[in-house]
Amino acid sequence: ASAIAALTALGAAQNALVPLASAAQFALCGHAGAGASAIAAYGLALASTNVATSAFNFVSDGVVAKVGAYLARKDAVRAAAAARLAVACALGAGAASCAILFALRDALFDKTFARQSKDTTAMALEVFVCRAACAPLVCAVAALRGVLGGCGRVGAATMLSALGAALETAVVASATSARLHLDGAAMMRWIGVGYVIVVVVQFLVSACVVATLPPRGASEPLGVWRARMLPRKDAFDFMSDGASMVVRSTLLQASFFIAVVIASRSFDASGLAAHHIICQLWLIASYVVDGLATCANVLGARLYRTDMREFKSLLYILLTLGVSAGVVFSAILVWGKTFIPTVFTTDAAARETLATSGVWTILVAAQPINAAVFVYDGFIYASHSFSYVRQVMIAGVGLVFLPTLYLANRPTATLRGIWTAKLALNAWRLVCLVARVHFWVLETPEYDDDDDDD
Repeated sequence: ASAIAALTALGAAQNALVPLASAAQFALCGHAGAGASAIAAYGLALASTNVATSAFNFVSDGVVAKVGAYLARKDAVRAAAAARLAVACALGAGAASCAILFALRDALFDKTFARQSKDTTAMALEVFVCRAACAPLVCAVAALRGVLGGCGRVGAATMLSALGAALETAVVASATSARLHLDGAAMMRWIGVGYVIVVVVQFLVSACVVATLPPRGASEPLGVWRARMLPRKDAFDFMSDGASMVVRSTLLQASFFIAVVIASRSFDASGLAAHHIICQLWLIASYVVDGLATCANVLGARLYRTDMREFKSLLYILLTLGVSAGVVFSAILVWGKTFIPTVFTTDAAARETLATSGVWTILVAAQPINAAVFVYDGFIYASHSFSYVRQVMIAGVGLVFLPTLYLANRPTATLRGIWTAKLALNAWRLVCLVARVHFWVLETPEYDDDDDDD
């Protein structure tokens, strides 16, 4: 129980720090001189870059499971080799993301976001360029945090997340300070350059921590930087599972990006700002609960196929906590319907849109569903069911999200319609994850083979 509580608290802190910091940054932009245009611009930059980098960030969940499984079998050599391969793949994937983002820059801001004003897109570009350039290091930092999680050092990973979140928020706070009297473009340029510095610091500190901090219960560091190559079969399995996670996460981020594109082409700056505010609230609640998924992944990877009774007990404990947390978040959103939007923006039109469009009802209804999805995700990763979750996401986006997005936004797009499609996607994911965990994972016998049998 104490291990569950400690890991859940640390996991919640680690996963929630980034969206909480992001929400604070949006609030700072919303109260700056540029108002709704600043929120709209900042959101466009983040949505455009996250669709590439965040897809590879989620590979860290797979790293946690793989490294944790090797260490549970007392195989530190393969754990180190898997960690090294993960960091190398993250750097390569980040470089590819960087190239793709710069290649698509003009198409995004001259055509895709053409409905927004020139001032808004110019502000967005200032941040976009800097965030795209940092893609390799951003992906590597996520992989290094995954290595720490797999080593049982969730506290260290949390501290690294806190460092990055605090520094990035401090940069935005300084850029939006009234003392500097920066116009919109200069403010965003300050934020972008500061982001580059923060990411470089995060990468250097993370690499040093991984190199010097031993896994929990060990006396020596993992030796990631001098590790030898994984055996060919293990490397192939690792790459295959990683590819499944990339596909899954790319589609998940694509659903957010498609929603932003529709919002940017359908609404003015105030409407787009309202969309970004809903997105921030959606992510905050989800990622706080994701601490339970971290606990499921770290502990579950060590219990799966070695102690299935404890694995099952862990599932029901975390599921109860997760759904309860989702209900609490729903209650908070109901209570704060009129207050919460004022935290993010002074724009009256954006607040009116949030109050009258019906999107708040969707946000409230989504919280218990989102919470359950994140808890089950943790057990899916612990059981190495990476290809299954990839297939679920492919089917969900193609057969649920896109059709719902089309039908719910006829004859014109609305915030309620856009987020109804996101809720439908998560409902689909929940049904599929419940089926996998309860009718396959829990029925798995206790044996040593950690390959994914789907």
